[in-house]
Amino acid sequence: MKHILFALSLILLAACPDAAARRAVKSSLGRPDLEAIQKASTDETSKYYYPKLLRQFMANDTVMTDEDFQYFYYGTLFQEDYDPYRPQVNPEMQATLAPLFNKKEWSRAERKQILDFAMECLADNPVNLRQLTNRIFVYEQNGKFDLAKIWQNKLNHLLLVIASSGTGADPENAWTVVYPQDEYDFLNLSGITVKEAKFAAVLRLHPRQSQNRLVARRLLFQHRRAPPSVLPQTPFGTMNLRTLAVTLVTAVACLAAAAGVYTPASVPDVHRADRRDYVANPDGILSAQAVGAINTALDTLRRSLTVEPMVVAVDNIEDPEDASQFATDLFELWGLGKADRDNGLLILIVKDQRKVTIRPGYGLEGVLPDITCGRIIREVMAPAFRDGDYDAGTVRAVATVASLLSDPVAAEEYRSTAADADFAGDEDDLSPFGIFLVVASMVAVVMLLIFLLEYAAVRNRDDYDKYRTLVKLKHIYLALTLFGLFIPAIATIPLLLCLNHWRNHARNCPNCSARMKKVDEVHDNAYLTPSQDLEERIGSVDYDVWLCPQCGETDILPYASQSSPYVECDNCHARTARLVRDRIVVRPTTRSQGRGVREYECLNCHHRNDRYYDIPKEPDPMAAVAAGAVIGAAASRRS
Repeated sequence: MKHILFALSLILLAACPDAAARRAVKSSLGRPDLEAIQKASTDETSKYYYPKLLRQFMANDTVMTDEDFQYFYYGTLFQEDYDPYRPQVNPEMQATLAPLFNKKEWSRAERKQILDFAMECLADNPVNLRQLTNRIFVYEQNGKFDLAKIWQNKLNHLLLVIASSGTGADPENAWTVVYPQDEYDFLNLSGITVKEAKFAAVLRLHPRQSQNRLVARRLLFQHRRAPPSVLPQTPFGTMNLRTLAVTLVTAVACLAAAAGVYTPASVPDVHRADRRDYVANPDGILSAQAVGAINTALDTLRRSLTVEPMVVAVDNIEDPEDASQFATDLFELWGLGKADRDNGLLILIVKDQRKVTIRPGYGLEGVLPDITCGRIIREVMAPAFRDGDYDAGTVRAVATVASLLSDPVAAEEYRSTAADADFAGDEDDLSPFGIFLVVASMVAVVMLLIFLLEYAAVRNRDDYDKYRTLVKLKHIYLALTLFGLFIPAIATIPLLLCLNHWRNHARNCPNCSARMKKVDEVHDNAYLTPSQDLEERIGSVDYDVWLCPQCGETDILPYASQSSPYVECDNCHARTARLVRDRIVVRPTTRSQGRGVREYECLNCHHRNDRYYDIPKEPDPMAAVAAGAVIGAAASRRS
């Protein structure tokens, strides 16, 4: 489902490129201050000193901030060897590799050639966008997904730095790049082609030379999306990447719009999983207290009057203009009602589209005709819904329906004499311990199946990616093994053995294929940045350092602790922020949500920030009491 939604987001992105591009550059970075960057990048005492940032960039530093990347990228302008038109590294190899980019697939030897050339170019120019892209692609093709993610993160940040330098719409908001080739690579990776372009040279006096020299080029253009047949090609074949800002902003918006759009087949049939659950509430529209009250009322209705009721509350449906047909289709799909009386009942609530439908079976239409259902919607549900109180409106509607159905004379028309499979076999012959053993065995089988499915899904990935995917199961598997009297160990032991193997067995160097060595915990701190060292000391992240004795490659792999109370800092991005205070700003009521704020302080950079969250509304006890009273009265009259 996630892959489908992501694909839809990309389709929508392609359909509205102008709007997306206008949103692309919304970033906290803004236009680069080249004078400030020049001063900081050449000051040995500055945290933005270029050699420091370069070491962090090449050492796979995971806590470089957006500002670090901005100072690193534009700091290139002020280095001694900077030349905007620097000669191409190894042009003979470039000519040899050129035909390979027209091939659909590369052999292992060809991928090695491309990777070696990319690394040679990046050693000369670390911000070479084109060679960063090639390096990422080869890593992915070789199954080195951990390295691909590390370098993709670097490329994303560099693209964001460029995208945040302007909008490209006019001279005052031009995008700024440090090399002319970056203009074309930026457009290529953005999936945007130039319709009308102008180029402007920005002159600065180089601090070590007497003459003016070109230190940046600013690209101004009006953008449009190229036809599919002429979209710029990248090493990723037909997949064209937009800038990180465009992709993130638009994809998140599209996912938010697309998520929770239901068809009758996708609405969860909760009653099939739990015979005492009559409320399908996948989007959390109703509170747990309201769901409990409705379940109690409808279970009594089911047992006493043989009616088969269900309540469905969702945010969106596929065709909002035909909610009535949606309810009918869902009613028939679930087969509500006894065959001899057709006494099913469905209440459908579509929150975002403001649609409510009460669909009774033919056997109930004498008690719940259309005019009565419409009055319940208008007079009972709609007033509460307008105030945002879906709990009260739904509970009162259920109580009203139950009251109408409890009429003894009317009940004779729709009460079924057929056996109710839901309540057959309520008497259980198993002892409590026997039930426990059966449940524990079933849990063990499910755990083993989950492990095997997860393993199959990642079997072609590299060991680091396998570990990070399956380690999420570790704590829950250990807990279930303990509470299941070690019966679930049949799934837990293979999981633990695989995790240990993936993390600790020797791996090959991605550069020279030599066998790398893992640095022990005592000495690996020498390879970490101060922020990484702090993360290890507080237990939020454990770093493994692997060294290649042949070529000197250093891989630093982070393993975040799932049980650590520390979270990522919004400022320095180290996992060193701790909760210092949690307070309620606005208390919730039965009619409105509350508001709370959690205050975090970072141990690394001492930044403090507030993170606000919503508090669910208080349950309406009177509504639940009223529903219980009505159902209880109905049951009393029947008896």
